[in-house]
Amino acid sequence: MEFLLLIILLLLFLILYPIIKVGFKVWSQMRQMNRSFQNARSQYGGGNRNTSGGNTHRHRHRGKIFGPSDGEYVEFEEITGQRQSVQYIEVQDVEPRITDAKFEEIRL
Repeated sequence: MEFLLLIILLLLFLILYPIIKVGFKVWSQMRQMNRSFQNARSQYGGGNRNTSGGNTHRHRHRGKIFGPSDGEYVEFEEITGQRQSVQYIEVQDVEPRITDAKFEEIRL
C-alpha cells in the first residue's frame, strides 16, 4: 500500500512540478513587463495616475457628429426609360501577337 502511494505521489510530482514551474515563469514575465511599462509611463510623462489607480485627466464628452434628423438612407429618384445601347467597334491590335512560341511538354 505504501509503495502504491509512493508511486502516485511521484507521478503527481512529475506532472504538477513542470506545470507549476511554467506558470511561475509566465507570472514573473508578466510582472516584469508590467513594471517596465509603468516605469516607461512615469519617465515619459504618462504618470497622471492618482493613488487609486484611476486616471486624473477627465475627457470631455462631445456631442454626436450627426443629428437626429440625419439618417443612413438617401432619397433617390428612379429613372425609367430605355437605356441607350453602345456599339463597340473592334480595333486591330497595334502590335502583332507573338505566334512563334512553341509548346513543349516536359516529362519527368
